[in-house]
Formats: sequence, C-alpha cells, structure tokens
Amino acid sequence: MNQTNVKSRLLSKISEIEDENILNEIEEIVSNLKDENLEIFLLDNEIKDSIANSELDIKNDKLISNDVAMKQMKEWLKNK
Repeated sequence: MNQTNVKSRLLSKISEIEDENILNEIEEIVSNLKDENLEIFLLDNEIKDSIANSELDIKNDKLISNDVAMKQMKEWLKNK
C-alpha cells in the first residue's frame, strides 16, 4: 500500500464520522504524533472514571499499603 492510498482512505473514513467525541480523540492523536517519543493511550469512559475515583481516593487519603492489600486479597481468596 502506498502512502497516498492510506491517506485517502483515512480522510474518507474520517469525513464519515459524525461523533464529535471520536473526532476530538482523532485530533488529539494526530496532534500528539509530532512528538515521536510520546506514547498514546486511548482510554474508554470506564477506565477514565476508575482513574478519577482513584485520584479522589488519593486526595481523601483512602490508601492502603501493598502489603495490606495482598493480605486482604489472600484472606478473601481463602474464603472463596
């Protein structure tokens, strides 16, 4: 496949997209491609919500150590 064909197909597909959120995500990806060392992660809303909840937990000091978490998990697994 040559580069012109790929670009043409991409432009065609993008022009058919009506969802503004998807278009914004594509714009962000393309904008970030200028920095070749940048890794791009696409996150769905469930993951974004999980991250936001985790940030709230950190802010509200609702943390436990890894050791405590491992002990709790082992105890939970014993009861299964």
